[in-house]
Order: sequence, then C-alpha cells, then structure tokens
Amino acid sequence: MVNLQNFARYQINGFEYILDNSPAITRQRLTDLWVRVSTELRDHPALYAFGLMNEPHDLGPAADWKEISQFALSALRDSGDRTLIMVAGDNWSHADEWPEVHGPDSWIDDPANRFAYEAHLYFDADRSGKYLLSYDEELRQNRRLPSVGVDRLRPFTDWLSRNHVIGYVGEYGIPGDDPRWQDVLESFLQALDAASLDGTYWSAGEWWGDYPLSVQPDALFQAEKPQLSVLARHL
Repeated sequence: MVNLQNFARYQINGFEYILDNSPAITRQRLTDLWVRVSTELRDHPALYAFGLMNEPHDLGPAADWKEISQFALSALRDSGDRTLIMVAGDNWSHADEWPEVHGPDSWIDDPANRFAYEAHLYFDADRSGKYLLSYDEELRQNRRLPSVGVDRLRPFTDWLSRNHVIGYVGEYGIPGDDPRWQDVLESFLQALDAASLDGTYWSAGEWWGDYPLSVQPDALFQAEKPQLSVLARHL
C-alpha cells in the first residue's frame, strides 16, 4: 500500500502549508501527484492499494476533506486507475469519533466501487498511541480499559454497516511491556474479525529501534515481540 504520510500539510522553507489553504498546496497538486504515482505503479504485481492521505486534521476553514478526497479519487478513476483506494477520515481518523466528525452518510462516489474508509484506533487515554501512562494509570482513568478497543471500534463499524460500505483500520498497536495490553488487543481483534474488517498493526521495521509498540524481532530475528503471539491468532 502506497500511502501519503504528511497529514494534509507540507513544509516549504520552514513554513507549514495546509492543504487547500494556500496556492502552494492545493487539491489539484495533490491530485497531480496521485495520478503520476498511479501511472508508475498501478500495474505493479505487489500493489494492494493507494492511501490518499494519512490522518488529515485541523484543515481550517478553506479546506473540506470530503470534497478533497472525492476530487482525488475521481481524478484517479478518470485516469483509468482501478486500484483499491483507502480514504482516511478527518480529525486524525479516530474510529470512535467517525460519525461525529463525518456525519451520518458516506460521501465517496466511486464508479469502480473499489474504496474503503480508513480509521485509526489506539487504546490509551488520549488515543494518540504514545501510551505515556502505565496500564494501571490508564485503568484508573478508564475502568473499561480491557474492552476499550471494542468500545472505540463500534461507532466506526456501525457507521459502515448503516451506509453499506467497506472499512479498514489502518493503525492500531500496543506496548509490549505489560501483558494486560495483550488482552486489550485480543478483544479488539475479535471485534475486528466479527466485523470482517482488515487492519494493519503499527508498527515494525528496522528504523524503529526500541519503540515500545514495534513488533520487529529482536536478537537478529531470533526473539519475537510479545504482541506477535496475539496478532498471529488473527491472521
């Protein structure tokens, strides 16, 4: 999956420009990029999907993410692309806020009918995935912590069901330092399976070092991270 990972903003000469709030970064330029990427990659045998934008947020009064995402998807289809398109949600793509942020109705019109709405879901108090508090500290704030993933997923899955559209959870993850987080992950993955949704764990790779959510193996690939045993049950 090829995914733009800059939150609908762009740094130029040290200044941050927000999509559709400046002539420097517009939906037309975003679309131009996607059509060029598509032209290069649409027939690659390893390609699964395009992700239009990771976690757009705080776009300001001049930008409408629904209009922007439809504009980009329509341009890709007009160019002949039929790749699966992941459409992230506004306001960091939080699953639990999906109906509140996006309203009751699906907004994408896709002649190829090959798109999915992408939500993100973490289990810590501020939903950031930083897990700044210990499990016990989190539990004091939320007595439903063992089922927090189920609770936060439900608004998204209910919205998908009402609109008869497909969804995808593009980020979720837990620290590996407390086995109780594994129980939280297990209950969430059971709910994900029950809803027949795909998901991507965050994260893995050599660059992450000692990042607490990483499932990159240790000891020259000889030692699995504890999160992996839970994930393996839901392949």
